[in-house]
Amino acid sequence: MIGKRQLAPQQQEAAAYCSAGNFTALYQAIEADLRPWRDSGIPPQLMDSMLERFRDYPMRSKGVGVAFKGGVPFIITDPAGFEKVGHHKRLIAAHLALFSALSATFGAAIPDVEFLVGTADEPTVRLHTHANGTDPASLPFVMRFCKSDSHADLMVPDIHFFMRNFTGRTAAADLWFCDVRKHFIWQYARGANRSGLPIDVAQQPKRDMLYHASNKLLLHLDGQTCSSRLEQLLVLGSCVVKEESGYRAFFHHLLQPYQHYVPFWKEFPEEAADVMRWAAAHDGEAAAIAARAQTLAATYLHKRALMCYWLKMLQAKGGFGRRNGRSIGARAWGLAALLRYRPGPDAGDRRYPVWLPVASYMAGEGTQELERYDLTTMEFWD
Repeated sequence: MIGKRQLAPQQQEAAAYCSAGNFTALYQAIEADLRPWRDSGIPPQLMDSMLERFRDYPMRSKGVGVAFKGGVPFIITDPAGFEKVGHHKRLIAAHLALFSALSATFGAAIPDVEFLVGTADEPTVRLHTHANGTDPASLPFVMRFCKSDSHADLMVPDIHFFMRNFTGRTAAADLWFCDVRKHFIWQYARGANRSGLPIDVAQQPKRDMLYHASNKLLLHLDGQTCSSRLEQLLVLGSCVVKEESGYRAFFHHLLQPYQHYVPFWKEFPEEAADVMRWAAAHDGEAAAIAARAQTLAATYLHKRALMCYWLKMLQAKGGFGRRNGRSIGARAWGLAALLRYRPGPDAGDRRYPVWLPVASYMAGEGTQELERYDLTTMEFWD
C-alpha cells in the first residue's frame, strides 16, 4: 500500500526491489538532473508552455507527452503529430510500450505525474537560452537519453535498451552490428592505417558483436550525441576506448576513465595511437579495465535496473523546497515531488486538450507500428 493506493502483490514486490536493490549509485543522476527545480518546484504554467511549444523548434513534435494517473499512463500530446515525424513514430510507440510495461509492473507505485519525453538524438533544453537555469519556472523539463553540461534535459535510459533487447536474449540470429562515425573512418583512420596503425573501422562490411568480442581493444565513437552502442561494448570483455565527446547518458557518472574505459579524443583523433601504444605496454591493466566494465554493466544496466530508474525518476521521495531560507529535501528525488499542481483533468489545475489512455492507442496504431518494425518482443521486467 502506498497511501490509499492498492498494489497487487507482484507490483509491491517490484517496487520494493527498486528500493532494496543496490542501485543507489545509479539513482544519483536523478537528483542531479532535477536540481534546477528543487527549490522552486514546477508550476502548471511551465507544463502549459512546454505543450504549447511542443511542435516548434527544437522539439518539433519528436516525442510524446505522457501523464500517469493512478498508475495508468495517458497521452497528453496530439497523436496526429506522430504521423509527421518519420522514424520517430516507432520510437514513440516503443516508449508507449515501455510506459505500459511500467504501469503493469509497478501500478500505483507510480505517482500522479506528467512529462515530455524526446526521441531526437540532440538535447533540446539549452541552458544559455534559459538564463543559464537561474529561472526554473521557465526552464523546460524534457526527458531524453543524452545531454551535455550545457543542457538541462533529464536523462533516462535509451529506448534502444528495450527495442534491441540489449539486456536479455540474443535479439536475432546475427548479433547487432556496430556502425561508427563516418568522418573518423573517412578522414583519420585511412591515414592511420597507411602509417601502420591497426585500426579496423569501416562502413562495410558491418561487423557483428561476436567479431568485436574477439578483439582486445574496442574503439567507441559517439554519433550525433551519445551512441547507444557503448552499453553493448562494455559487456564484451574487451577494453573499451571511449571518445570523450562531452555528451553523457544516465549511467555515465558511474564510468571512470582507466577504471572502466580508456579515454581518447579529448582534443584530437590522433590520440587513438597513444592509447594503442599504452594498451600494448599494459596488457594486464587493459584486461582489468574490461573486467570492471563488464561488472558495472551487469550490475546497473540490466532490464530491471532500467525499469527501476524510470520509477525513481517519477516517484516522489521526501520533500523539496525551502524552509527558513534554507534548502530542504536534499536527499529527495523524483519528478512528482517537484510538481506544484495535481495532474489530470479531474484535478482542475490544468487544461488537457488531449487525454488518451496509452492502452487505447496501443490497442490499434501503436501495436501496428511495433509489428511493422518487428518490435513486439521488447523485454522489460521479466
